[in-house]
Amino acid sequence: MRLSIALTCARVLLTSSGVSAHAILAKRLFGLSFTDVATTSTVASTSIPHATPSTTPTTGATSTATTSVVPVTPSTKQKATENKFWQTFEARGVNLGNWLVLERWMDTAYYDDYSSAGTDEWTFCQTLGADRCAEVLAQYWDDWITESDISQVADLGYNLLRIPIGYWALVPTTSDEPYVYSSQLEQMERVMSYASTLGLHVVFDIHGLPGSQNGKEHSGHAGPIDWFSDTNQKRSLSVVTAAMNFIYASPYRSVIAALEIANEPNITTSSARSTYEKYLTSATKIVHSINASMPIMFHDGFQGADSWSKFTKNSKDNYVVDVHEYFTASTSNSISALSGACQLAATRSKSSSKTPVFVGEFSVSVGGVYFDTITWRKQFYETQVQQYSRKGMAGSAFWSIKAFETNSSTTQNNGWSVQALADAGGITSDTWSLSNALTCPSS
Repeated sequence: MRLSIALTCARVLLTSSGVSAHAILAKRLFGLSFTDVATTSTVASTSIPHATPSTTPTTGATSTATTSVVPVTPSTKQKATENKFWQTFEARGVNLGNWLVLERWMDTAYYDDYSSAGTDEWTFCQTLGADRCAEVLAQYWDDWITESDISQVADLGYNLLRIPIGYWALVPTTSDEPYVYSSQLEQMERVMSYASTLGLHVVFDIHGLPGSQNGKEHSGHAGPIDWFSDTNQKRSLSVVTAAMNFIYASPYRSVIAALEIANEPNITTSSARSTYEKYLTSATKIVHSINASMPIMFHDGFQGADSWSKFTKNSKDNYVVDVHEYFTASTSNSISALSGACQLAATRSKSSSKTPVFVGEFSVSVGGVYFDTITWRKQFYETQVQQYSRKGMAGSAFWSIKAFETNSSTTQNNGWSVQALADAGGITSDTWSLSNALTCPSS
């Protein structure tokens, strides 16, 4: 609420004084002078439409009706500076999935209660209607992730939260988008405050981009992929700017370990790959114009981390490549899943690239009855954590903090849930000693 009030005041003062929104926010939140702000951070040289959500949820708002943020004019041009945090950091992370971006499969009973026809957040809100969806989600955000959830994560020995969020929480929606544009950023800051208290780092993960970057449920809208259009490329850069504006203004900004600017884009064609690279380059300039040393994370598009070695060769770009490792189709025997986990680490250990690689998503859900045992899942969990921390790797984040069995609102699936794994003894106080890790099969 404090952030929302400050941002509202900033927007009012903006038009009357000509003072930058960032300067106003910093003055109110951090006690910094306007001069201090101008010399410590810069913003892109052109105004980009951005509005911070008010306490009144809206859907279908037109983005052109919002007030543009006036950029800070720096006294000296800021240059990107190398940040070596991810060169030495070993992430022991967990994702807060199905929170600020809904995923039906993780809690089908909830969907059935409110929006049985919904398959993603788009259709969830489309089915309920704007007002009802806003009401339902406001309560849901409070309930799905609580302070005790984050405390449990810290008590289990985790040191990082990867938090997916959709573009519709950062920039106003258009008239044909049914998403709720509401208090998601206040929810994000709530968890950032817990992270600050508990000593946890946060990856701010822009999980869904305008037009959908992959056509999957977890992008917010399953269906056609329209992210590569010029309109949505430009809009996506506005999203990056909005994310950086939020991070910069937050009193808990020190917990942010990276801004992830794209998750699992579908780049199976050379044209798509080229567009993605252009987006990454433009987004990087925006990020570093606001924070010169901010680590920038991006997903490899399932192309392999090494395929990005040339693109990420400038260490001052502070890139971290995110790869996702799942073995749900490994049904033949334990070796097939184990080999897959070991192969990534083996490949990275031989790579000449110095760009950190982070396994931003993995699970212990593997096909076959044998793999359902808690003994196997405990061993496979520790094996993956071990392998994803080898040379050239920066650690990992399990997907997810919680996930329910199909059609159950009480029983969680310990193949996908940290809470269920912990309850079953799959994650304990000795997990990080990795004493139960399996030996990689010989090639």
